[in-house]
Amino acid sequence: MSITAQELVKQYKLRLTPAMEKDLLSEESRLKKELEAVPFNPEENLYKSILQMIIVFYEENTLEENRYLLQDHELIKQLSALMWDDIQIKLIPFLIQKNFTLSEVKELLFDEAYYRSLHVLVDFGLTQDIPELLALREKREQLKFINTLADDHCRKLCLIFWVKGSLSIKEIQDIVHATSHYPMLAETLIALDKTKTISIKQLKKLALDPKKHQQESILYHYSEQFKAYNLRKSDLSQLNLDDLDALGKSFKVLKEAGVANDYAYRLALKNNKTGQLLRLFLPGLAKIESLSHRRALIDLLYIGAQKGVVTQGKALLQIKDTNLLALARRLRERFICVQQMQDLGFKKKIIAFTGEENNINSSRFRYVIMRVEEKCKDIHERLRKSSLDKDKVGNWQRADEKYRQTLYSIAYDGITKSGVDLHIKMKSAEKEILSIVDPEIKSIIHKVLVVIANIIITALTLGFANDLKESATDNYWFFNQSPSGEVIRALNKEVLTAIDSPELIPISP
Repeated sequence: MSITAQELVKQYKLRLTPAMEKDLLSEESRLKKELEAVPFNPEENLYKSILQMIIVFYEENTLEENRYLLQDHELIKQLSALMWDDIQIKLIPFLIQKNFTLSEVKELLFDEAYYRSLHVLVDFGLTQDIPELLALREKREQLKFINTLADDHCRKLCLIFWVKGSLSIKEIQDIVHATSHYPMLAETLIALDKTKTISIKQLKKLALDPKKHQQESILYHYSEQFKAYNLRKSDLSQLNLDDLDALGKSFKVLKEAGVANDYAYRLALKNNKTGQLLRLFLPGLAKIESLSHRRALIDLLYIGAQKGVVTQGKALLQIKDTNLLALARRLRERFICVQQMQDLGFKKKIIAFTGEENNINSSRFRYVIMRVEEKCKDIHERLRKSSLDKDKVGNWQRADEKYRQTLYSIAYDGITKSGVDLHIKMKSAEKEILSIVDPEIKSIIHKVLVVIANIIITALTLGFANDLKESATDNYWFFNQSPSGEVIRALNKEVLTAIDSPELIPISP
């Protein structure tokens, strides 16, 4: 009684890929006919090996050209113990054609480092010098190292260098290090090698030139976007290494979110403040699991970059989803602070620190920025509206930017560096700005009136009002300082508190 293909698979525990399982279940399955046509052989290992070889060759579309091997029962008996992996079976025709001896074939099929590496090289068509290379002990040791690499693209790239170049283990390790630091590198170099337009020496040189290979990686992985949106390749040359790394991650976020707007890619590519902003924030959105939330945050980010924070704020108010709203608020605060640091001309390192998420020190710094911006705006409005302070407005506008730059520099040093005494610097900055908004009282009559008023207030409140005022401004007396001067003093005190005693301020990472 004949046995069915399904029964053969079950009885001999034959390996089937999902595609072959589906094929075997179809009524017109050729594989089914092939398996059922194999004459039964009482030698179980031989019979099972023939069946498994048919399955592998059938799926590879090489069954016809390899039928001669199925007739060589002596060879199959010798190799039947070396067919636990389909890759081993796929390699047998190649090894026979290359005239490896039977003992060599067994050795190569036994060691995973050899047979997996050879399979890749055969697939790439890089087989011409394999027998000679395998005769070298150093080359065999290199294969063992390459086989330990976890990343598939990295492993394949190293095999290209193994077969084409005379690299030492150290040089191969340098290539591996580069690919681990730049995830797009290996796949890019493999694609370039397949074009046959670049020598192995040029490929190695490119692998160890981060800026150049980052440009090539972006052009390769996002070639469709460059073509569809007429992006300028020359813009890549304007970006430094960190910018290119951030750009690759930014493009990945845009592509995976299904963003199909030319301006989205074009703005992120530019070497200007807008491009820097986008490259700073886009990569972080990759961790937002909800695709709809990720898209909404991308839209909010671009609204701010193109139309400003006021329009961005209006867009935020339209968000109804509470989870998305929380994410959007945090993104907008970071966006506002980073933009302020850009406008004040701070270096990229400080700008990047300002925008960091899940960093308590960056949160402290942003708290300082938001409070300083708020209070400086209040002072400007007070001076502008006061009939007595009209002459101070121009002086304030000229000093305001320098004052904020000084405060932020002091805050950054205090938050990021230990053992720095910032009080002297803070007092100096305070003194300079107070000379504009709160000049010293010189009138004798004015001074006398201030003293009389404070005596009355102290008597009526038993000093309670004065105590409250001192806790806020470090000034016990009333009327001896202008309102703007008191705001400056209170602000400086709050900044120092954020630096020295962060537990006293309401921040979250």
